[in-house]
Amino acid sequence: MSSETAAAAAETEAGAAAADAGGVVAVLGLDHLNIRVADLDRALGFYRDVLGMREARRSTRQDGSVSLLALRAGNTVVFLQPAPGYVPPSDPKAGGLDHYSLEIDAQDAGALAARLRAQGVEVVQGPVKRWGAHGDGTSVYVRDPDGHQVELKQYDLG
Repeated sequence: MSSETAAAAAETEAGAAAADAGGVVAVLGLDHLNIRVADLDRALGFYRDVLGMREARRSTRQDGSVSLLALRAGNTVVFLQPAPGYVPPSDPKAGGLDHYSLEIDAQDAGALAARLRAQGVEVVQGPVKRWGAHGDGTSVYVRDPDGHQVELKQYDLG
């Protein structure tokens, strides 16, 4: 079976599953997140330099400034959208998004939390056990430089 035929079969199967569940569309996964950031360099210091995400694409305006920067997170992309003057809500619960989760590869969640704190990252909670897309895992919750809460989830820890 060719890869195109296999992809079409998987899409048909997913569509049938959505129809069986009463849906009109089959959601296959999360494609991307788009996050407003007040300072792109500061955000890159966190997402690229601390979390190790690699740049996948950079879009620029006619004046040469960055309009959107894509960072690879496994099969997903996290877009950083520079928004000069952006001020996160003073109450983190004021927006509709509580947090988003990145699946990570870490051997020791306690040591990870300590390393993050040493980098000046605010650790909100963890390590704690949490259920997610792949079952039970160990999570450390942090805040990015713009106040967004990010869950760093490892599934292989006991």
